[in-house]
Amino acid sequence: MFNQSFTETLRLSEKQLTGALGLGTLLASFSLPLFGMLMDRWGIRRAMSLIVLLLGAACLFASQVSSLVMLFLAFLLLRMFGQGALSLFAQNSLAMWFRERLGTAVGIMSVGSILLMGQLPVLIRASIQQVGWRTTYALLGLGVWAIMLPVLALLFRNRP
Repeated sequence: MFNQSFTETLRLSEKQLTGALGLGTLLASFSLPLFGMLMDRWGIRRAMSLIVLLLGAACLFASQVSSLVMLFLAFLLLRMFGQGALSLFAQNSLAMWFRERLGTAVGIMSVGSILLMGQLPVLIRASIQQVGWRTTYALLGLGVWAIMLPVLALLFRNRP
């Protein structure tokens, strides 16, 4: 959703944008064992709380990028904390919570994720058109904090 804004604002070629995203994604994947160890040591609730804080900060950082190097770093952080660590923790949460009927729980989570991910691009595109890509990224970061931190504090348990 942000690619056109990045190429226009930062005057990047498609090749530069794709390279930054690809390299950021690849390098971010190497952090997953570290996050797995962190989850094992701290428990999933504390580890996920840290990742939510870092993901929100990464979104705020992404709203401020002004060069290809900063964009690469933003992609690295977003992939590391969002698609990487947060996804890892969410999948492991279900396995910790559901000894029986894990398949059903994963299926329900998958449907919910697909429905949410189907709506998110529409909302992001509308936000970019209304307030611009920088403000949209900042709102995403604040939204991650506003939604996830209370959920983690009030509802989430390591092993319910």
